Amino acid sequence: MNSSALLRAAIAGAGTIGTCWLLTVAPAASASPEPVAHQCNPGQPGCSELNIAVQAGNPFSVLLVGDGTAEHPDAGLLIGNGFSPDPATCGTQCNGGRGGWLVGNGGDGANGGIGGSAGLFGVGGRGGDGTVDHINGGSGGHGGVLLGNGGNGGNGAPGGGDGGNGGAGGLFGGNGGDGGSGGTGSPGSNGGNGGRGGDAGWLGGGGGRGGGGGFGGSTMASGGGGGHGGHGGLFGDGGHGGGGGSGGLNPRRPRR
Repeated sequence: MNSSALLRAAIAGAGTIGTCWLLTVAPAASASPEPVAHQCNPGQPGCSELNIAVQAGNPFSVLLVGDGTAEHPDAGLLIGNGFSPDPATCGTQCNGGRGGWLVGNGGDGANGGIGGSAGLFGVGGRGGDGTVDHINGGSGGHGGVLLGNGGNGGNGAPGGGDGGNGGAGGLFGGNGGDGGSGGTGSPGSNGGNGGRGGDAGWLGGGGGRGGGGGFGGSTMASGGGGGHGGHGGLFGDGGHGGGGGSGGLNPRRPRR
């Protein structure tokens, strides 16, 4: 299991352990305005979602630890993973939720949406692949501000969609995400360009690979350009650039 998978597993476990911890702050008119932390039961209103609305006679409820949901894609304030929308039901350009501010992975985007960014520690979400309604792939989310890999960009859809750019790695360590591949061009049109690889963290990590360009849609059309590789960290290598797509339809796939 690589470091990215280990980090994802550890953060997922942390989010599961404390899914329903809330911070409750009494209104100003209350005789006890001090913040009080309590545990709620699963299914209790406000337990599985971030509720910051002011309701008459009710205190503020802010989710501290927990994963994002369809209603509130961003994770809990401190710890949790961002929500990954379902491509089959979410619509167009659905963005992944952000991870918790302290620890949390970003959620994956869908249908051309961008991946969610991680917290201080975590892995960025993958960008969503392009669709007929939005042909360009989404960019990957940034890795943890301090430590974590960036998410890969989504692939462009047929019709010449461009691949999404890879997300950047964390400041002190993290690989950049790979750029997404460009989509094959429509008949008579050029292939899409590959996405740029994400830059690695400043101290360590490798730059992401550039995405391959898509094939041209006919013998007169050009293939898309390959994406540039991301910059490596101080102790890491830069990413390889993506291969350009071939002109016209070609059974060979572009290089990544």
